Amino acid sequence: MCDFFAKGAAYAAPFLIHKLYCNGGFKVGVKQAQLEVREAFAGGSIGQLISGLLWLASAALATWSTQRSAILLLVIGGMFIFPATQLALRLAGKAGKLSENNPLNSLGMQLAFVLPLSLPLVYAAAMYNPNWFYPSFTILVGAHYLPFVFLYGMPQFAILCGVLVSAVSHITTKSDE
Repeated sequence: MCDFFAKGAAYAAPFLIHKLYCNGGFKVGVKQAQLEVREAFAGGSIGQLISGLLWLASAALATWSTQRSAILLLVIGGMFIFPATQLALRLAGKAGKLSENNPLNSLGMQLAFVLPLSLPLVYAAAMYNPNWFYPSFTILVGAHYLPFVFLYGMPQFAILCGVLVSAVSHITTKSDE
């Protein structure tokens, strides 16, 4: 297996897989690395709770205030999801971080930047039609959860992705009728 990855196979995350299995002094397997992620971050539940509360607050502002204030709350508040999650995890007695030898550290860091780097797409959609802000952002959040299936070793994230993307598809097609 190490020879296969060492020869530069261009498949999903070959460097990560090679690092997991092939480095001489590296002893952490995929299942152990995923278990540590689940334990350190409470299976992602705290982050999802904080994110969900932020989305609810934004929806409330969109309903009872202005769309602009709701969008600003979601975008600016989104920058604080990770720090708020870290605080809540620590208060709950969870580590909130992975050990240095966990090879999924780098994947987690990369996933953290997916949404901020995708915001220009949401911005472009919202500039074309302000009503597209929430649907476009929801699709990106759903897509953002898909790699969590591997990171956490939890297929539930694929279901969450499917629910978010399908809900947007259903709601937007029904609103066109």
